[in-house]
Amino acid sequence: MREIDDCCELCCNQVPDYDLTLLSLRDHHKFYCSRCFNLLIASMYGLQFEHPAFAPVILCDLDGIPHTFSFRTLLYPTHLSIEALEMTDGKRRGYEFQVVGPVEDGIQGLFCQLSAQINEALSMKHIEDHPDGLRIVGRGIVRGRIALDEKSDGRLPMLVIDGRDVSWGEFGQMMMCFKGCNFKMEIHDRSETR
Repeated sequence: MREIDDCCELCCNQVPDYDLTLLSLRDHHKFYCSRCFNLLIASMYGLQFEHPAFAPVILCDLDGIPHTFSFRTLLYPTHLSIEALEMTDGKRRGYEFQVVGPVEDGIQGLFCQLSAQINEALSMKHIEDHPDGLRIVGRGIVRGRIALDEKSDGRLPMLVIDGRDVSWGEFGQMMMCFKGCNFKMEIHDRSETR
């Protein structure tokens, strides 16, 4: 695992680890900051691209809890990706969003889609604290992201629901109020709206 702050192997600038991307070409594998990665891809494929510098933003969820998002833009030969990553104490924690589109769509259109995706997610609430632990609110629909539970040696998922970590055990306890019911689980790429 890389350090929280590491250096881009091209510009040698120190950047947060979420902004490093591994580029593997033939026998060399190097980590580049998103700016250098994008410049390399643009140069290799003859693309016109100006790397955007998005400032972090703080947005509040339905309960008024603030969430700080940093952004990363990556250029590929045929498409563009923009990610919004929630940061807590300098680490990726909580919500993560991504939009992917053709290079021709440009940054602004994709950023508008990303903003809409973030605002929609922050306007929903799927779980709440209860004296007996967490419980599912609403119509029994839960949306979230599957992450790694580092305490399980990679054997169990950690779910991120409403921007907070929910262990597999906690999720199981929440499901017990639906004992006897059927369920449907759908898994989507994080760039797909749900």
